[in-house]
Amino acid sequence: KLATWYRQYAAVAAAEGQQAALRRAAVHIIPSIDHSDFCQGFQVPGDLPSELEPAEAVEVIGQTSGAWLNYLVAGNEGMNGLELLEDYSTKIKLLLTPFFEAQDLELMPDGDHLVDPTGTYSPWCERAQMILAGLSDADSARVTIARTCDVAGFEDSRSCAYLNSTSDFEHSRSQYAFDTATGTLAVNVSGHNVYYRDFDNTGELTPAKEIGCKMLSGARIAEQLGLTDYPSDVSVGSCADANRAAVQAALDLTKGTVTRERYEARGRSVCFGDDFDAFFSAGPAWIHESLELKFNETCMIASSVKISTTLDSNLFPGVHYCKLLSPARVVDWMMTDSLQSA
Repeated sequence: KLATWYRQYAAVAAAEGQQAALRRAAVHIIPSIDHSDFCQGFQVPGDLPSELEPAEAVEVIGQTSGAWLNYLVAGNEGMNGLELLEDYSTKIKLLLTPFFEAQDLELMPDGDHLVDPTGTYSPWCERAQMILAGLSDADSARVTIARTCDVAGFEDSRSCAYLNSTSDFEHSRSQYAFDTATGTLAVNVSGHNVYYRDFDNTGELTPAKEIGCKMLSGARIAEQLGLTDYPSDVSVGSCADANRAAVQAALDLTKGTVTRERYEARGRSVCFGDDFDAFFSAGPAWIHESLELKFNETCMIASSVKISTTLDSNLFPGVHYCKLLSPARVVDWMMTDSLQSA
């Protein structure tokens, strides 16, 4: 949750300068402590394990709080005031940058999506479409994915790259248009994110709870590209493959960070369940069903609800819909709950 508040602090700093932001909207994450370190003698339920001894934690909390008061009240700009606060701001930015970059895979243009979930396209749905298709690099280069609404050649104005409401998303359609002159295929992929409940800016988790993607089947893309040897009647890839890619994206974004180091030393991993069909493979059922996340002693288990149809299906032929795990949800898991015991 602190990531959302830090975004708000960073916005003030960008508009008014860091010193003004520190006075009006300071947000600091003190490394290695937990919530319980603020109330010695009481263990906050569900808290993460602190990496500091109680006396060390109290000292660093006092130093940081004192520095803010020294700067706010006395204008102290040395290591007991502004200098210490600016040092923390730099460290916090390094800590949270991988998470923000993972959020940018959920929805673009980037922003505070939990508070204002508006955008124009889903980078992760675009990547998932190509994972499902499983084409060679040469054939993949012949596929373009639209990032706007009302794309020339598409029949439905709801064929947008991102839909902000569940209702609009339910009625969106995956479409395509082949350009015979260039031999390229334009594809519409529709995305919609569901976020964890947030009442009056007090929610706990800021990444998307799931990334919903309406995509074409790999077989449909292969058919349009004239590939006669495609090895599946639906898709080579699966929703689970996209979820595996989400974990890899999170690992790549956190490479060389304390988050990655701590996670690999003592964090629970991410496991993958099989994709499961929506009730009667019906679109409205898929819309209202969710990515399943379950937890045990060793991992968080992600399983995607899907709709996948063959080219001769009577209902929405040649589509592949997935509710996917967000790379930002994985980074959040790495930084927080993976470190707890089950």
